[in-house]
Amino acid sequence: MLAEWATDAYYQVVIRKYHGIPTICKAMELFPENDALQVSCCTALEHLLAANTTNQQERSDGSIVSLIVSAM
Repeated sequence: MLAEWATDAYYQVVIRKYHGIPTICKAMELFPENDALQVSCCTALEHLLAANTTNQQERSDGSIVSLIVSAM
């Protein structure tokens, strides 16, 4: 559901406000064998990090990149 909400500009702000990106990353770390969760998290991160309002620090976080590579 979060991956769908991440496509909407309003919800992107809400997700970031309530620390959604670190929570998504934590879920990816805790459940590395859950393919559906990994795909959903990668999709949500794609939408959240591609948005124009994304903080530059979030974009350059190497741990996010390594999580996505691990998911692949």
